[in-house]
Amino acid sequence: MTLSVRNILPWVLLLCLIGCKEDPSLTFESWEHNSKAPNVSVKIPIAKGLEPLAQNINTALRETLIATLDFEEETQTDSIADAILSFQKVYNDFRGDHPSLSAEWEAEMEAQVNFTNKNLISIRLETYMYTGGAHGLGTVEFLNFDKLTGEPLENWEFFDDMEGFERLAEKKFRIQEHIPPNGNINTTGFMFEDDHFHLPENIGLTKKGLLLLYNPYEIASYADGSISLTIPWDEVQTYLIRKLKTNDQSVN
Repeated sequence: MTLSVRNILPWVLLLCLIGCKEDPSLTFESWEHNSKAPNVSVKIPIAKGLEPLAQNINTALRETLIATLDFEEETQTDSIADAILSFQKVYNDFRGDHPSLSAEWEAEMEAQVNFTNKNLISIRLETYMYTGGAHGLGTVEFLNFDKLTGEPLENWEFFDDMEGFERLAEKKFRIQEHIPPNGNINTTGFMFEDDHFHLPENIGLTKKGLLLLYNPYEIASYADGSISLTIPWDEVQTYLIRKLKTNDQSVN
């Protein structure tokens, strides 16, 4: 049987559409900014591809950086670049009012993919800010997302049994920090509110397990720095809504 061009053309077009279809996978490009007086350093991944996940990651990073850098309450800032200009303006105005000021302000922010698998992705954002005084402040924030829906995840959305997980976390925390099992949680100098253990504001995903991270001043003094506790995946599975297989984790 002889096939005419007319008969073949629809199949060629179909194969082209299949073969030329855009890759829906999530990719990242690095965006950096460095400037002096004041010292501002920003390095973040820009997500591309899979929507609405990519847009939500970029929006979360942008809004977090703007909230950190924008010191002008009377103006609305919509971009990281404008937030950097705001930080510089406030610094220069302050320096103009205080010409004897010797120390320059600093803002350092770096984000990277801390964990990813087919269902979840966790972005780690490290920030250091110095705007005068005895010392600056370094913090870590995790931005977690559901890859299937593209939506950001709050800490409670990880758990099917959050109370049970909190009891496990307290037990692990007491062992790590050498706090007696039945003693006051603040016996060794911690500052948990009302003398009751609580989960940190930041929970991140890592290859080894769930990372609980308390930033300075959250439960301890500045001198104690950040305090972290990693609970292995095989110990947290029973408490999670999204079950994770031990071979289903990867880190970029």
